[in-house]
Amino acid sequence: MKLGIIANIEKINSVSDFFQDFIHWLNENNVNVLIDNKLKYLLSSQQDANFCSEALLFTQSDIIVVIGGDGTILSTVRKINKLAKPIIGIHIGRLGFLAEVTMSNFKEYFSKIIAKKYSIEKRSILKATITSYGKKTTFFALNDFVVSKFKLPHMIEFQININNVFMNSYKADGIIISTPTGSTAYSLSNSGPILTPDLKGIILNPICPHILTNRPMVTTDDKTIEIILKEKTECFFTTDGQNNVKLDINSKVIIEKAEFCANLIRIEGNNYFDTLRNKLRWGIN
Repeated sequence: MKLGIIANIEKINSVSDFFQDFIHWLNENNVNVLIDNKLKYLLSSQQDANFCSEALLFTQSDIIVVIGGDGTILSTVRKINKLAKPIIGIHIGRLGFLAEVTMSNFKEYFSKIIAKKYSIEKRSILKATITSYGKKTTFFALNDFVVSKFKLPHMIEFQININNVFMNSYKADGIIISTPTGSTAYSLSNSGPILTPDLKGIILNPICPHILTNRPMVTTDDKTIEIILKEKTECFFTTDGQNNVKLDINSKVIIEKAEFCANLIRIEGNNYFDTLRNKLRWGIN
C-alpha cells in the first residue's frame, strides 16, 4: 500500500507539529509514503520521506490522504478526475462532512487503513458542459453546481429542461444543482432535502424564488438538465463553491452525471448517520 499525501497549504502551517508527527508515525509503521513537493519545507532533512509532484502522486499512490477541510477534498476529487483513486481526509477545517479522520484519532484510524479494515463508498459526480460563443468547457463537481446572480440586486430569469422536456421557468437569485453528497452543503442551507450518498438522485433547488411554490425537486441522476438564461443579465456559474465563470444570454449549460465517481474511504465502525448526528448536532439539547 502506498499513501500519497497532499494538504491545504494555508491550513497546514498552523498544524505543522501534527504533520511531522503523522509522517513520523507512518514511517514507524513501515507505510510507503509519497508527499507533495509543496510540503517539503515542513519536514526536516533527517525525516525519511519521498517527495514528488502532485500529478505523479495521484498516479502512483494507492490511496490519497488529504489534510485540510472539505474544500480541499472537493478540489482533490476534481484533480484526480477519472483516476478515481480512493481518498481519506484528515479534518483540520470547520464543519467537515467528508473528512473521516481528525488530528486526535489518526493513529486509530490509520491503523485500520493499514490493516485494510475499511470500505470504499462511491459518490456520484456531476458533469457540466458550458457552450458559449461556440466554445465548450467542461466542469466536474462532487457537491454542486450553482447558477447565481452577478452584482445587481435583482433576480435572474431562467428555464430548466429535463431530457429536452420543459420543466419550469424561474425568477430567482439562482439555482443549486446538487449531488447527494452536496445535499448537506449549500443546498441544505437553502432548505433543500438531505439525501443519503447511495441515492441515485440530483437535487434542483432554486435560490430565493419569486414564486413560493417553486420548491426543491429531486430527480434521478440518469437525466440531462439544461439551463437556459432568459434575459440579458450576467450571472455566475460556480463549481463546488470554488471556481467561478460568467454566463450570459449566449451561454448554454448542460448538466448530467459524470461517467466516473469519487471513491471515499469509510473506516470500519463509522457510518453516514453517525456523521450526520455529530455534524448537525442532532439529539443534542
